[in-house]
Amino acid sequence: MAQQRALPQSKETLLQSYNKRLKDDIKSMMDNFTEIIKTAKIEDETQVSRATQGEQDNYEMHVRASNIVHRPSG
Repeated sequence: MAQQRALPQSKETLLQSYNKRLKDDIKSMMDNFTEIIKTAKIEDETQVSRATQGEQDNYEMHVRASNIVHRPSG
């Protein structure tokens, strides 16, 4: 009997773990998506040339998009 009670508790713990991981993954995805949107904004004043800034922004967007895609499987 004690073993039957332990099993549901274990399932509950596992479910809580999955829920926490899901919330963390969704938060990470939203953070990365928000930063991609911010990166798309063009700034008038910058210390680097537009071409350099464009390359840097492009790289950052690729990294963040990769984080969105790979985060749930990691």
